Amino acid sequence: MRLTLIILISLCLSSCSNETEEVDETVIPESPEPAKINPYSCSMNYYSQVGPNNSMEARVKANNGKVHSIIVKNTDKEPFKIQYDYNGDGTLAQYQLIETTARYYYSNNGQLIAIDGEGDINRLEFQYNDEGLISQQKVFIKDAPIQSQDFEYNEEGKPIKLMSYDAVGVFYESIEFTYDDKVNPFKGLGLYGNIIERKFGYPIGNFENNITSVIKTSYDSKGLITSTNKSTMEFSYNEKGYPTAVVITTKKGDLKLKMEYDCD
Repeated sequence: MRLTLIILISLCLSSCSNETEEVDETVIPESPEPAKINPYSCSMNYYSQVGPNNSMEARVKANNGKVHSIIVKNTDKEPFKIQYDYNGDGTLAQYQLIETTARYYYSNNGQLIAIDGEGDINRLEFQYNDEGLISQQKVFIKDAPIQSQDFEYNEEGKPIKLMSYDAVGVFYESIEFTYDDKVNPFKGLGLYGNIIERKFGYPIGNFENNITSVIKTSYDSKGLITSTNKSTMEFSYNEKGYPTAVVITTKKGDLKLKMEYDCD
């Protein structure tokens, strides 16, 4: 099966948040709990147009719900390939692209505890709350922490708030989220295949549903609000619950996107 998506969410999100990066070496537990990788059991194409002279197209090859590779083509860059590898229990072991390798580390009970690697990747470490949900994500360059992010969840287990702190622990930003109840097709694609994960961290990018609104509040060193910005995403869906169109409303204006699917 092959799907075609047109997405431009990165244009909106790049103006709404800070980037988080990823990851370094591979240690695999004996029997971690299988991770939910990608909801599609078929291949997928997605396309975005960034201005009249710059476009991006990605072909995601998948089988049995696991993504095996993504080939990305940009009008202004050389094409590159992201290759995914899995552990015997189905959890994601690593992905590779160009000179970058991101490796996933799990605890004995199957929780993702770190992502690390070589190349254009930063180490991520994760902590969990009593409900087994990721409560904190820390970002490192070598052994030095550069950022930490705390996540809050509602009673349904949805990650509804992100709070960001700098290298010395000073709080500088909060972001609140709302979601639809439909399939998020980009979970499990890693930082380079999932713009939401890159912008907002692992729990947000790999949540099962799509973000419908983002409220970002910035603070100064004294904890006083310096700015607040809101973006909304209004989706249309097909009969299977997959997005077919979205209107992204930001402070800078609206973006209209279209998603088309072609499944055999």
